[in-house]
Amino acid sequence: MPGDPSKPFESEAMRRAAATWSGEWWKAGGGGTAWDTIVYDPETDFVFFGTGNGSPWYDRLRSKGDNLYIASIVALRVSNGEQVWAYQTTPGDNWDYDATQPLMLATLTVEGQQRTVLMQANKNGFFYELDPATGKLISARPYAEMNWATGIDSNGRPMENAAVRKLKDATIVKPSSAGAHNWHPLSFNPVTGLVYMGVLDATSIQAVTSGWKINLHDQTTGLDRGYVGPVRKQWLTLKPAGKLVAWNPAAQREAWHVELPDPGSGGTLSTAGNLVFHGRADGKLRAYRATDGKLLWEFDAGIGIMAPPMTYQVDGTQYVAVLAGWGGPEVLGNRATGKGKVAPGKLLSFSLGGSATLPRYEPVVQPVPMPTFKLAASRPEIETGRVLYATFCARCHGADVVSGGSVPDLRYAPAGMHEKFEEVVRGGALREVGMPSFSEDLTPAQVRLIQAYVLDRAHESARTEAASR
Repeated sequence: MPGDPSKPFESEAMRRAAATWSGEWWKAGGGGTAWDTIVYDPETDFVFFGTGNGSPWYDRLRSKGDNLYIASIVALRVSNGEQVWAYQTTPGDNWDYDATQPLMLATLTVEGQQRTVLMQANKNGFFYELDPATGKLISARPYAEMNWATGIDSNGRPMENAAVRKLKDATIVKPSSAGAHNWHPLSFNPVTGLVYMGVLDATSIQAVTSGWKINLHDQTTGLDRGYVGPVRKQWLTLKPAGKLVAWNPAAQREAWHVELPDPGSGGTLSTAGNLVFHGRADGKLRAYRATDGKLLWEFDAGIGIMAPPMTYQVDGTQYVAVLAGWGGPEVLGNRATGKGKVAPGKLLSFSLGGSATLPRYEPVVQPVPMPTFKLAASRPEIETGRVLYATFCARCHGADVVSGGSVPDLRYAPAGMHEKFEEVVRGGALREVGMPSFSEDLTPAQVRLIQAYVLDRAHESARTEAASR
């Protein structure tokens, strides 16, 4: 995003961007960061990368307009860093649809002619193909279900669903903010002509925080994480799903897919031997026939696999390796889209004839104990604590105070921890193990309300589990 217009712009590209922003964006707006794949093209001598979405997510809070160059695919000239072109995938309300997903260059037959294309399976559900020399849109087709847009117009802009965009109270947006496809590497096989990727079929509930004000010490999404209106009840009935998809980029359509038992999955590896390797959230590493998706082999790693497999050769023997592990924001937030096996990570390597075995890992889940720490709080105070917890704590400790398994579950916190609750939350007593201080975000009174909500959830869970035994 451009800087303060009272100061010289860094480049002509930033001057052009400033014309698409309004208000004091340099104080309250953000985005445009590049944090994933950067691709170099020797033919054009350009580098290509995607940029992050806007923050806040909603342009009514951030700045009216397209707000270049957030949620964009950008080309820079290697010799001098000059921007050559930029294509914006999701203008306006971004719904957390950034454009930092993996980019790939490939030679395809398009309208009877071979040409080099730049491809991306964007979080917003469209599979984009661009001319790498000019940034001109060749085609964009949905590779997943969506409700926020109905297509792409002749100018390359999404045709947005007005009912979703209106966002009067809250709205359900599809794909979810986790994206129909996210950072997980995909693979292109020039022999089959197919792209292989995990696809998430899920929704997000979007509600704008009433009276939102910028907080430079914390997240600035503008999302009302404490919303509990009627739309949330409908959203909670919607179940996410996932699949491994083989996509034909020349025809811009699906060739085949395999349904997954859990929504999330890892990256893919495709080989010249007509194989596709793919790790799943339930810990299964699988090999499929690349042409038609027939299952040929599987191995149970005992832990969810998020990273892509890779292959290498030593002394004439080919190996396939994968870094098995399950984590990230979906797991931390304990969302349904992040369901998977959480366990200590492993680096696994395979070869034909390999005979090693893995010890089985079975986590032991103890029942939630009835809290002994006493804290008096009224129902309205506990409700206020719930909203504060959803805003500041759920992103790591899990929705409804149920951990996804990567960090401590606060329902199990002993009386000793509750005695120093404020010291931890505001004082930073556990900063060295990853728990930051919220001293600039929360008052002592607010911390007490969060603590009351945590204790209430612990009581509720303990009672429920006791009744079921």
